[in-house]
Amino acid sequence: MGAPGERSPGATRPGTPGKLLYEKERDPAERGYDKDSARLEPSRSEESDGGVLSVADNYPAAARKHVLDSEALLGLSRYDGAGYLAGYAVECTLKTLIWVETGQGGGGHDLNSLSMRALQLAGLPNQKTAAYVKGPQLTSLTYGPGPPAGWYESRRYEPEGTITPADSSAWVSEARRLHDTVIVKMKLDGVIA
Repeated sequence: MGAPGERSPGATRPGTPGKLLYEKERDPAERGYDKDSARLEPSRSEESDGGVLSVADNYPAAARKHVLDSEALLGLSRYDGAGYLAGYAVECTLKTLIWVETGQGGGGHDLNSLSMRALQLAGLPNQKTAAYVKGPQLTSLTYGPGPPAGWYESRRYEPEGTITPADSSAWVSEARRLHDTVIVKMKLDGVIA
């Protein structure tokens, strides 16, 4: 336990139940921050909610985390886990596009619906995401058991070996491509922090 009045990691700001403090509010040395590590910083506008970021709003950081983890698992030949997390990376990237335009990430896990929603929003006049949305389809990763088989959130319950090495590799590559095309470029352009 820390000194009186000191906040512990993951503490909530008084009067804002369910809202996590920004990582930046704690001293970087205290939280073990290393700019080259996989440690993630919030991506929403720095003071958009009084310095508070809800867990649901942190889609860019979640996408990055899932891409890194899926790549690590793929390197260890853990194809089911790699493919499963790659799907979540794509989902979080699509939700980032929706979130930038609406302040909400969209519901559910259906990659096809999320992709269509992001495309619709980007096509409206004066949209911030139009430059990051190309073509009639945002991602080659489809949703549902198929055919052809795609990603879906209940894959976590399927037996080991359900996701083939080829599918896993393709999904991880797609998650990386989409993340870099959308989130990395939006950060570089200052659209998201």
